[in-house]
Amino acid sequence: MGLWGIPDQYMTLFYMTLVLVAAKAAIIIFLASRIVAERRNVEKTPLHLLYAGTICMLTFLVSRLLYMDFDFFLTRFNTALYSISPAIYVWKSGSFISSVGATCLIWVLDRKVLLNKFKGAFAIIILIAGVLQFLYPVREGSLEDFSMVSSIGILGGLVSLAVPIVFFLLGRTVPGLRRFAWIFSFGLIIYLIGSGGLSQNLQDTILSGMNRDVLYILAIALKIIGLTITAYGLSKIRNINKALIEYYQAKRICIVHRGKIDGAVFMCATCHVFYCVPCKDAIVELENACWNCKAVLDPKKQGPAQHAPSNTKKEATSGEVVIVDEPGREQDEGKKQHKAS
Repeated sequence: MGLWGIPDQYMTLFYMTLVLVAAKAAIIIFLASRIVAERRNVEKTPLHLLYAGTICMLTFLVSRLLYMDFDFFLTRFNTALYSISPAIYVWKSGSFISSVGATCLIWVLDRKVLLNKFKGAFAIIILIAGVLQFLYPVREGSLEDFSMVSSIGILGGLVSLAVPIVFFLLGRTVPGLRRFAWIFSFGLIIYLIGSGGLSQNLQDTILSGMNRDVLYILAIALKIIGLTITAYGLSKIRNINKALIEYYQAKRICIVHRGKIDGAVFMCATCHVFYCVPCKDAIVELENACWNCKAVLDPKKQGPAQHAPSNTKKEATSGEVVIVDEPGREQDEGKKQHKAS
């Protein structure tokens, strides 16, 4: 027996799992530091994607800790114990928590990067798979039931595989997003391959001929590499937002309803994102703050954004607000300078 009663033959796997846990914790700290740095930056930028990535990594860390408890302490890799309480509930909880994190990240990616192109379908399918895994009744001692529950998770993984493919195609279509899209795709594919190597179903079928230690080490290495690459891509949030703004401007897309603007266009004086006039009027009534940079949209309108700190207010109310009727043509009345009262 090794440390904490873990069989000696599994100690290498245990140490590799600790490395994976440490790597995930380090990635969370890195992303959190990027959030803090961006929030302190005077030149504001939306952080939805960075927040979603951090939450996703945090749920992956929690789920890995639960899986580690399941593998090394509750079952000690004895398949006869997989469906016995409390082990099965620990495993289900880990699967559900990781699906929530993946849902959060993919939902934000669809909404903020893909302009809600898939209506959240990928995220919804992954969440449904996680809920089904958690609620599926597993009989005590039934390895068949456990295999069925594990197969549901593989379905969610296959759906996730469509996401990097979509982003690879996005990188080909939108040059400004190419670097992020391809880095994200590459990192996610590597991570999903590594996750497949840790799937009990795949270990018992397709990968049954491989040495367990070699398979486990390779899978964990791929997961660490994939997560690191993905986190690096997410950390370039300012470059991502700049590329998105340029894309919105080129396509005349409203940042609020994410659709093409057929009529007049309102442009934020600070970050130059586009609004259709109805969305701009609605935002002015609600909060009077740009969705992208939090600048004051209409200095004449009193609202929550008017009470921002002095340095932010100065930046938000300076600049020129332009209304464009047609691409490339400006209205004279939209050129006047707006000053804070």
